[in-house]
Amino acid sequence: MKSARCFTALYKDKPVAFIALIINPYGGKYYRVSRLVVLPDYQGIGIGTKLLTAIAKCWTTKTQMPLFLITSNPQLKQLHKRSKWVLTRYGHVGKGGLELRLKLKTHQSTSINRQTFSFRYNPDLIHRNISVS
Repeated sequence: MKSARCFTALYKDKPVAFIALIINPYGGKYYRVSRLVVLPDYQGIGIGTKLLTAIAKCWTTKTQMPLFLITSNPQLKQLHKRSKWVLTRYGHVGKGGLELRLKLKTHQSTSINRQTFSFRYNPDLIHRNISVS
């Protein structure tokens, strides 16, 4: 498997946020966000969203490949309303996903029964408001 592509956001030369992208290990036709982390003192002010969207724009232009984000973070729930991210799926991860992961011998998810959101970055998006509860 190829290694992750990692990027940081700096404030006064101090790293305050981190993002890692990986290529889909089951065929490699797209990238996905593997990790997005913002230090606690810098959360809630938009640094993570700005880093996410800036890297998505740069990376999809460079690779010409789609980029996806799957998250259960409630702060990213409305990401599609103010950026170029398209909500592709939302709902709860059930036991069926766990059975598939066990069959594929991948790690057990910690998101069982947690609401998750899937997004695809679309640089050509013209905004439209869709409400998600």
